[in-house]
Amino acid sequence: MTPSIGLAALLFVVGFLLITAEVFIPSGGALTVLSIISFVLSFVTAFRVSVIVGVVFVVVAVVAIPLLLSKLLKIFPETFIGKLLVLRGPKGHNEVATSPEGRLQKFLGKRGITKSVLRPSGIAEIDGERIDVVTEGMAIEPNRPVEVIGTRGIALVVREIEEEKKETS
Repeated sequence: MTPSIGLAALLFVVGFLLITAEVFIPSGGALTVLSIISFVLSFVTAFRVSVIVGVVFVVVAVVAIPLLLSKLLKIFPETFIGKLLVLRGPKGHNEVATSPEGRLQKFLGKRGITKSVLRPSGIAEIDGERIDVVTEGMAIEPNRPVEVIGTRGIALVVREIEEEKKETS
């Protein structure tokens, strides 16, 4: 039986189809093994037709297989199986997990009331949330108005509001 270029091309296409199927169907590598066998048989058949045909098949495979795999791996996360296997981040920027320091930035410039003695650290209620705070160094009594002036680690830095202190004295 004389080898034909049609059989070589058919085996070549089957190899590409099997690689494509392997990306989308979890087979534990069985489809990869079958695609490798198909490519090897395609190369052998192509070389039996002619050395030039065999070299063309090998060159096309060396160029096309990585291109195909890169395209398939970009598509994979959007497939049904890809959605089950690939972890997704949050969809909106508001849902992005932030560091505690980043979360505390929203309190800068806000005012609140101390809930414990701050010597120099303690608890204050700002915007309805009980938050760890530190002072600039001075002790502040409970139930005193404070303003957030910065962050230090995972605590807010607060300063007693002088205007209200003078009004209550």
